[in-house]
Amino acid sequence: MALPWPSVVTTGVAAARSSWRRTTAGLAAGLLVLTAAGCGGARERPRDTQTVDGVAIYLGVMPAALVSGHPVQAGVAGAMHGGTPNPNAARHVVIALFDARTGARIQTARVRAAVARGRTVHDPGRDLEPMQIAGVITFGNFFLMPHSGDYRIQVEIVRPGALRPIEAEFDYRNP
Repeated sequence: MALPWPSVVTTGVAAARSSWRRTTAGLAAGLLVLTAAGCGGARERPRDTQTVDGVAIYLGVMPAALVSGHPVQAGVAGAMHGGTPNPNAARHVVIALFDARTGARIQTARVRAAVARGRTVHDPGRDLEPMQIAGVITFGNFFLMPHSGDYRIQVEIVRPGALRPIEAEFDYRNP
């Protein structure tokens, strides 16, 4: 005659396993929902282009030392954007604007940008100056980005006659 306790133990283990599976599945589903909702982690921002309020915004970033044809050192006569104190730690941030519907280049706007790394604002904001390159207008300026890693570039665009500014944020990974 078999004793009753092995079946009770087996049933108890099976119930515990079933409960554990339900709990694990519930936690996994909860994490999935939180991640999809943008909670519990940084949201991914566009890296080089986005469209906001009918304006296609293109971002370009290059080391200031690579800007050719213009002096970039601060204090040098004719330095682009007034120069930068450290061309090796600075990046040239360039924004190009287009009408998202027609594809026409937008050449008249006031454009500002700010650069942050994590929660630290490295450069609180400056105007991006209009620049004519190959016969078309883009907007640019120098920003210090002395460290490798992820930066956030915030852009504000004010078009003539607009009731409010257009705002965009980009992620940039500095090598």
